[in-house]
Amino acid sequence: MQILIKQGDIMEAKDFLSKCKPIIIIILLFSLAFFLRAQAYYLPGISEPVQPFFQDDKGLPYFSEMDSYYNYRLTQDYIDHGYLGDQVLKNGTNWDLHSYYPPGRAVDYPPLIVYFTAFAYKFINLFAQVPLNVICYWMPAFVGSLCVIPAYLFISRITNDYGGITAGILVGTAPFYFSHTFAGFFDTDMFNMLLPLMVLWLFVESVRAEKIHWRTVLVILSALFLLLFSMAWVGWWYLFYLIVGSVILYLLVSIYIPKIDVLEPLNKYPSKIKWFISQKELFSLVVFAFTSTLVLGLYLGFPKFLNSLTEPLGFIKLQELVQTTSYPNVYVSVSELQIPGPWEVAGYVGGIVVLVLGILGVFTLIWNLREKKEKEAGEESEDKVKVKERKTKRTGGRRGKRRRSKREQTKKESTKDIKETKIIKIDEKEIKKNYLFYAILFSIWLLITAYSMTKGVRFALTFSLPVALGAGIFMGLNIENFKTYFNKHLNREFAAIVAFILTAITAYIFFGESWLILIAGGIIVGLGVRSIKTSKYRNMLIIVLLIAAIVSPSVSNAYYYPAGPGTNDSMWNSLTWIKSNTPKNTVLTSWWDFGHLFASTADRPVTFDGGTQNTPRAYWVGRALVTNNESLSAGIMRMLTSSGDTAYMTLDSYTKDTSKSVEILNNILGVDKETALSIMTIKYNLSRAQAQNITKYTHPDDPVPFLFITSGDMVGKVYWWSYFGNWNFTKNKTQPYYYSASPGFLENVNNTTVIYSQNGIIIYQNETNVTAAMINVEAIQSGKVNASDITLDKILADIQKEKSDLIIKPHKFVIMQGNETLKNEMVSNNSSISIFLIIDNGAYRSIVMNKELEDSMFTRMFFMRGVDLKIFKLVYESPETAIKLPENVSPENVIQLEYQLNFENKVMVWKGS
Repeated sequence: MQILIKQGDIMEAKDFLSKCKPIIIIILLFSLAFFLRAQAYYLPGISEPVQPFFQDDKGLPYFSEMDSYYNYRLTQDYIDHGYLGDQVLKNGTNWDLHSYYPPGRAVDYPPLIVYFTAFAYKFINLFAQVPLNVICYWMPAFVGSLCVIPAYLFISRITNDYGGITAGILVGTAPFYFSHTFAGFFDTDMFNMLLPLMVLWLFVESVRAEKIHWRTVLVILSALFLLLFSMAWVGWWYLFYLIVGSVILYLLVSIYIPKIDVLEPLNKYPSKIKWFISQKELFSLVVFAFTSTLVLGLYLGFPKFLNSLTEPLGFIKLQELVQTTSYPNVYVSVSELQIPGPWEVAGYVGGIVVLVLGILGVFTLIWNLREKKEKEAGEESEDKVKVKERKTKRTGGRRGKRRRSKREQTKKESTKDIKETKIIKIDEKEIKKNYLFYAILFSIWLLITAYSMTKGVRFALTFSLPVALGAGIFMGLNIENFKTYFNKHLNREFAAIVAFILTAITAYIFFGESWLILIAGGIIVGLGVRSIKTSKYRNMLIIVLLIAAIVSPSVSNAYYYPAGPGTNDSMWNSLTWIKSNTPKNTVLTSWWDFGHLFASTADRPVTFDGGTQNTPRAYWVGRALVTNNESLSAGIMRMLTSSGDTAYMTLDSYTKDTSKSVEILNNILGVDKETALSIMTIKYNLSRAQAQNITKYTHPDDPVPFLFITSGDMVGKVYWWSYFGNWNFTKNKTQPYYYSASPGFLENVNNTTVIYSQNGIIIYQNETNVTAAMINVEAIQSGKVNASDITLDKILADIQKEKSDLIIKPHKFVIMQGNETLKNEMVSNNSSISIFLIIDNGAYRSIVMNKELEDSMFTRMFFMRGVDLKIFKLVYESPETAIKLPENVSPENVIQLEYQLNFENKVMVWKGS
């Protein structure tokens, strides 16, 4: 009796664990996804002494990218006064005066991130005082990790736990998605895996539901999650078309598939209503389409809902550089709109293996539609009956009563299993119907999201989802095939070799060429597998190792992802200084990248930002940076900050020629009002009234105060701001320029002081002179100069020569130390480059640039610290950042670190007049 009780307890425990298994798996999957995203908080890849430079005064890292600050500001607006933006217009439009000033712009933005975060903030603060920025920081890690739940439930329902786990890990760690959802990346992308999954999973479950009330509830929930998705991303319509198109195609295709009759004859039912209710796919489709139209129409307004359904036409033309004017298209500079190559696509979804398996998942579904032999369809259950019979005979017990009891129990179990076999055969038609629907759904899903990749890297996120789920389907549906193959071909020795290889592959992905780890790990796991005598558990472990090898590229990428903050103390302190020391109506101008950060942190309006970059202002701000005319640069700033776009839009209405309008403005913005009037009336034949109307916007009597911000990040972005600032409106082409800045290293060679740097600059000083040149890399690469003959002595000797193939002399050579110009001389009129040497607190930095940039406003402001400027005044400069370095840091690394902190992150604030 005691033994029976213990066995009963064991059975109950196993039954309990079986019921809890999905919950345990979900908890583990979520924990893995969240742990990987939380790593960003600890600033991996940034040395400990430097980490405080990227954290606020409470120790929280700054957000990782600039859109986060826009979302944070809108959330703060909503919490403070109940609506997004700064005011509500009479027509009910929320208006943002911080962005694109003047006149500001409508807050036409998917609000789910604001509503959800504001709710979380108010709820959490019922129990503890937690600042909004902390909640915003952790929100993407939490929401981004939730996607593993529907991914696991969706695919495990189609296949099994192996497939569900594979899909859950691949979805939760998909590289492109992960790179937009770690802690500190507070943007709407956090919803772009979770909500589509919920929509599709609930719809599929509604199709599979037998009871009408469950089917109705599930399909309505699917439509409601589509509503939520529309509040998170404007591209929600692709899910609507995906579901409607998949079901319609499924109903059509099923007509031609033998033994799959999806729509039953109407004459089998007493009424059309009962027939409609019984057609599960058709019922779910109609209810989904009706409910989605109703709720989205009520939320968006039915005209806007209908317009949204035409968005695919606009999406198709996304890569076309269509402009309403002749101004250049700024979207060519947005990295997420660049078209990726095949290997890039594979990297974004988790590797080439995942991509291939994701596609093969569809073929596996199609393969399962084939006609199976009777034995193949029922042999699994029949074999289980035989196994149970044999086990019962072996474990019948010693006493007759127990033997009889066991025989009776075995008989009942065998009868039950045979009945289950019949059910399996009966349900084979239903299984085929499901596989057909899944095959069509995932085929269309993969095709439309693969097409979206031709419109830009941005859509790698949508493509990652069906690929990850498809890989899970492939693994899940082939598990039994793997087990069968392993049982036939994998003895203990061969299994050990396979385990060694799979472990080594996984270890290589995580640890690289650490051969000791690869070999030791492979041997340990291989011997462990060999020691398992039961083939069932041995094969199960091999399958786990196989899944680990498949998901390891995604997991490894997530673990080592270099997620760093998008700003630092230099920028933050500069903006807080502006907030405390300037009038509220001061307008901030710089390149557009940091616009959201400026508006949020300084609480001042900005000229343009990440939501308004593709406007004519990109040309005008670029022009203000690249020109060598200080008056023109200040005039551009004055025009943009006081009247916005009105001047060139009004002038366009007079000239009917954007190229002519730009020419006129470039001629009048740098001169006084009377001169500007004369130029417009005499040179360009505008009427006096027209010219006076233009000068109201270009030369306002009461200009708005403005600040111009230059920062170290703009050195690396010079290609783009010079690309737009140099735009030729007649030829529709441009000429971008470049800077190359690098720390310089000091060395004494034969009583000569030599400074050399990684950008190829060599500067040497003897007793009477300082000379600079750049090594001709192209000559070395082409073989014109023999690399083996190059020595420092030869370089120094060639610098003295009039001509040399090895070195390139500069057009101009400038040495700056603090605010003092130590040297500024012309060297070679034939050269296309100029060289600057910046000496700052004992550190040397060399800058090589196109000669066209040597007198540009950015060069004069940032590198020359405003020498000889009359209109712009430096009002704030980020102070040098003092940090205590570890004693074991080499001198070379100290220089690199100082260069990073004190130069690349320098911020200078200029006041214009």
